Amino acid sequence: MPSPTKKSAITAPGICYLIGAGPGDPGLMTLRGRDCIERADVVIYDYLANPAFLQWARPDAERIYVGKKSRDHTVPQPGINELLIEHSRKGHTVARLKGGDPFVFGRGGRKPRNWPRWDCRLKLCPASVPQSPAPPMPESR
Repeated sequence: MPSPTKKSAITAPGICYLIGAGPGDPGLMTLRGRDCIERADVVIYDYLANPAFLQWARPDAERIYVGKKSRDHTVPQPGINELLIEHSRKGHTVARLKGGDPFVFGRGGRKPRNWPRWDCRLKLCPASVPQSPAPPMPESR
């Protein structure tokens, strides 16, 4: 019987979690989003994701910055897709952390359509975002 601590020669397919980071406050991240970051072998994050979220990643997790600002794209979108596919196919658990909600003002809907063609598993973890923006309120006593 194989040891549970050793990976077999045949790597099981990994999984990629597409996580919406919400408005950036760590207190507003969903519990599911935090759980996905905590279990990830690789965290791929963008410019709008609060760096404080990375504290939840395992110490041995690889962190890959793929931020985009104006015309400065660290990694173009096809390169980001390749990273997600490459790590998923290696059997890794991947957390793709996106600022805000990838399905509101984002292109999160495009990724799920492509995943079956890429032969990779994808799970969606939308952000917890307010229906309408509200200014921060002072805490009551």
